[in-house]
Amino acid sequence: MKVLFDHQIFQAQKYGGISQYFSELHKRLPDSDIAISYSRNGYIDYPVTELPKQKYLGMAGFYLIDYINQQNTTRRLSEDFNIFHPTYYNPYFLKHLHDKPYVFTVFDMAHEKYPEMFGDAATVIRNKKLVVENATRIIAISQSTKDDMLQEYEIDTNKITVIYLATSLTPSLNPAPSDNRYILYVGSRDARYKGFYEFAKATGRLLREDRNLHVVCAGGGAFTNEEIAMFYPDVQSQVHQVPYDTNDRLARLYQQADVFVFPSIIEGFGIPQLEAMACECPIACNNIPVFREIAGNVAEYFDVSDIDSIRNAINRATAIRRSGKRRAECFSWDKMAEQTMKVYESCLQ
Repeated sequence: MKVLFDHQIFQAQKYGGISQYFSELHKRLPDSDIAISYSRNGYIDYPVTELPKQKYLGMAGFYLIDYINQQNTTRRLSEDFNIFHPTYYNPYFLKHLHDKPYVFTVFDMAHEKYPEMFGDAATVIRNKKLVVENATRIIAISQSTKDDMLQEYEIDTNKITVIYLATSLTPSLNPAPSDNRYILYVGSRDARYKGFYEFAKATGRLLREDRNLHVVCAGGGAFTNEEIAMFYPDVQSQVHQVPYDTNDRLARLYQQADVFVFPSIIEGFGIPQLEAMACECPIACNNIPVFREIAGNVAEYFDVSDIDSIRNAINRATAIRRSGKRRAECFSWDKMAEQTMKVYESCLQ
């Protein structure tokens, strides 16, 4: 079976859960291909064309790259393949499919549930609805995401298949002991739904109580002045942002942390939970259905709107230190690929 993925998420992300998902799927499908001319994505080893001095082109460069990639994908849609699997919400491909089936993966319903938190909410909601309603089959990455979809769309529940994500992260065999005790935050911080402001206020109080405790934010780019200001001025020296360029470095960050905190208001799945569980790092996370669906009784839960609730959950997680390694082993990329192949096959019956 020949499967064609498009360029969208591989152009938009260098690293991120969605592009990791598609790259893991691509690796496990020998007859799959990605229609892309240019990508800076760190998960795929793929021959692409490097645009000269692209880093200086700004938004004009982004739109130029998007035009080139979209033209390439449109051309590829006229070739011989069985299933098309677009990687994000732009519906540009609909008029070029020539009645071929396509499968669409929905990662969350954040824009629909919290439109006030996204400047592009109206566009994303409109595009996603169009792509969902025309899809041959739909994949939701959690039961919680499927439930949110059914509240938003008038769609046959049998058209949607829940297929869980996984993690490629494995514990470092010999993690060096950390010189500092720290609370770990992983990933982007800029979106309001990520709950970083509440995280900063809650952990800031803990840093005031314990001057030997630190906060480490892994990834997400350097702190902005606004992010630094979220922490109390007298604890800002205890707050650090660090990059991670390898899985081994990220694994060490989890293994050496006192606790990993996941304060998001909404997620479609939450790969960082699996990463923390695989590395036996204690978890404190917001009490939302998808986090309970994935982490079960491994994590400690809090109400992200209540600063004291966050602090108490962090303290409980640090004290109890439940291991989630066995639960993390229930999720695998191989299982994800096998289940996705069955969805593809159902489109051709």
